[in-house]
Amino acid sequence: MSANTPRSNTSILISLFIAVLVDMLGVGIVIVVMAPYIKDSETLFAFKDFTNYTFEQIQNYKNGWYLALISVFGLAQFLGAPQLGGISDQYGRKRVVIFTMVGGAFGYLIFSLGVVFASLPMLFIGRFITGFNSGGVSILYSIISDLSTPENKARNFGILGAAFGLGFIVGPALGAVLADETIVSWFTDSTPFFSAMMLSLISGVLIFLTVPETNVYAKTSKKIKLNLLQGVQNINVAFRDPKVSTILIVLFLVYLGFTFFTQFSSVYLIDVFGVDQKELGKFFTFVGAVLVFTQFIIIRVLTKYFSSRQIVAVVLLSLSCGLFLFIVPQEYKQIFLVASIMPMSFGLMQPNMLNIISNSAGKEIQGQILGIQQSVRSLAFTIPPLISIPISALDSRLPNIAGGIIVLLSWIIFLVNYKKFKIVTHPRQNASDQK
Repeated sequence: MSANTPRSNTSILISLFIAVLVDMLGVGIVIVVMAPYIKDSETLFAFKDFTNYTFEQIQNYKNGWYLALISVFGLAQFLGAPQLGGISDQYGRKRVVIFTMVGGAFGYLIFSLGVVFASLPMLFIGRFITGFNSGGVSILYSIISDLSTPENKARNFGILGAAFGLGFIVGPALGAVLADETIVSWFTDSTPFFSAMMLSLISGVLIFLTVPETNVYAKTSKKIKLNLLQGVQNINVAFRDPKVSTILIVLFLVYLGFTFFTQFSSVYLIDVFGVDQKELGKFFTFVGAVLVFTQFIIIRVLTKYFSSRQIVAVVLLSLSCGLFLFIVPQEYKQIFLVASIMPMSFGLMQPNMLNIISNSAGKEIQGQILGIQQSVRSLAFTIPPLISIPISALDSRLPNIAGGIIVLLSWIIFLVNYKKFKIVTHPRQNASDQK
């Protein structure tokens, strides 16, 4: 943080928490509305003759388009995240974050108009624009990294993670309300996406008003050339670095496996249990509540006594078990009994994994390395929909089974390389982990 900034780190952290919360409200709104809209829409697929199709074939066809929209978002995020992170290293965090918030709002606007005019091309364009600009989320973590000491970095990352979870508590419920015309007559399927646009703009304004520039390494004299292959190049460089390559592989596999759940759970719940938008809202609100409790309360206790690598070594296994158990319940209410395992495990995994990655990189490249991890996440976000399209048509349980196997593999790799990962321990943490 610059020397002339009078604000305390605590007040900046609160501002970042609010900004992330507002931004994630938009994401939470979309996640509970998009799948039902795609599956129930008739005008959107007016170009397709379903005369000789069975109901199951029609649903599989629509599932494919939904998953393709999800995949486009991940692809755009993969292209945008490393460039935005690198630019923030040289031009400053704040201005790049504000740019991405405005850009994301424009993407929501295009998507909203796509819903209004029942245009698939506009839906894809809107998701691509929003996905590209969503890479700015990694810059918020860079700001946290700039402000944190090695000892409190994981806890501070967890605070932003809690904002994500809180967004999932309020966002899905809000999305279900905004799409319900029985509540307000002019509410339609497009209203939640227009609302997400406004929330993204509000988030940008909040950053502008409250957060100072924190990157003391910014070099405004050097120009950055945009390169759509920067994500591929950066990942290639990162995977050649022995300090971070193994942990990035683990991170990729975790996100790859867990994404099968996050992207397909809405479709699974609709197809298997016949839930509607309101029930989806309740489900994701529950998931968000568990995530918030984990990253506000549990992680702050555990990081006093255990290192990041100790925590990750346990929660990767529990996350894999949660993915397998999710498909066991035969009644919808039973889903809630096992659904808490995944957000709790993921809520502990993510900030501690980011802590390991961040502590493995120099201060001057925090934006780049956290942008690269965002690219790894985005690449993992892109692949599962492409796999889920064919395998879900065979059995709706297969995406979760595939995800559980992949996360289990990440756990094995992590354990094999356990001693390689750089840690910074708290005084109360187990001394044996410092060896």
